[in-house]
Amino acid sequence: MGGTSYRNGTLDGLRGIAAVSVIFYHSILLDPRLASVLNPAQNLEPVDIPAKLALSIFSGANAVLIFFVLSGLVLRVSADRLHDGIWMDSANFAIKRLCRLYPAIFFALAFCFLTSWVAISLGSTLPHFINATDLSKLTSNAIFLDAKVNGATWTLQTEVVAIPFLFAAFMVSRKLGLAGSLLCLCYGLYALWHPSLVFNLTPLRGPFVAFMAGVVIADPRLSRPFFLVGGAWLSATVLALVALKMFIPPAPLEGYVLNVLLCTVLVGGCYRSAGTTGIVGMLNTAPALYLGKISYSLYLLNVPIIWVFIGLRPALGLMSIGPLWGGIAVGILVTLCTIPVAHFSEAVIEQGSIWIGRQLSIKPRRRIEPAPAEMTLAAAPA
Repeated sequence: MGGTSYRNGTLDGLRGIAAVSVIFYHSILLDPRLASVLNPAQNLEPVDIPAKLALSIFSGANAVLIFFVLSGLVLRVSADRLHDGIWMDSANFAIKRLCRLYPAIFFALAFCFLTSWVAISLGSTLPHFINATDLSKLTSNAIFLDAKVNGATWTLQTEVVAIPFLFAAFMVSRKLGLAGSLLCLCYGLYALWHPSLVFNLTPLRGPFVAFMAGVVIADPRLSRPFFLVGGAWLSATVLALVALKMFIPPAPLEGYVLNVLLCTVLVGGCYRSAGTTGIVGMLNTAPALYLGKISYSLYLLNVPIIWVFIGLRPALGLMSIGPLWGGIAVGILVTLCTIPVAHFSEAVIEQGSIWIGRQLSIKPRRRIEPAPAEMTLAAAPA
């Protein structure tokens, strides 16, 4: 996605790296000995600093915020291609978005069920497996009442709840231009302290401003400032994101706003950058682009595979190499084991759902122009 096109290799690579970061973050945190490492680095013992640094590099919170900013950006660019009237545009936007999200979620929940059924058959009593074979809990998760089976789906619940707000923001931006985009961002910031502005919808209280930041990035009038965020500036932004997770407690809203701002600069810089070296070059390598292609399924499908490795860690000797290196090893194994399933899901489930979304979209009625002879007759005096 660059300019008016829909795809952008750098953003695909960023999405892929973010998805893998989530896997490593949760894999490292499997060991309960690392629970205290979530505190700011200045409150930790020196021996805990390496683990804190690893968790800051692979920060799940940073990755999820990047996902939300990317969604606002990509959906704004997609919505700009709709010009069939507000009602038809809104219907088609919702249809395509729901078709894009739901089938992969259903497949991921089915994979959770199948993996859990096999694990229980082999004697596992892990609560995660037991939850995933409870049909009532699976159904509740599938319709987004909660995310008790596949915890990763909470972000998709947020994406679904955000659909009408995003479309409204797109309409405001289309009518008012850059001022409208900035107005939406200010609205999102204000909603952090006044959640009634998003109807007190819990999933949107924090992420809403990240979606609005993505809407702003997509505005072509801001291409120049983000174009300048390249090279050393992108590297500095990444270092700032790591430092933020190292030293700043997650609770204050001011810290959250700074987190969103840094993610916005990173995504915007990647979107508009014309460079081929450094971070942009890395994100455009074949492995990063491939991970970006399967990132949605990778993000959803790694969850039950992590459950499998909870039980396998002792047998593989991963408990004896320390919580940090054991977690990194689990992250590598989970990623490698998830990739084949995610590849299938992307090729069959995701691409199929995109096709279904196009078929279900409402097609505008084509006005039938009269043939030239008919036009002549119609214009002739009686």
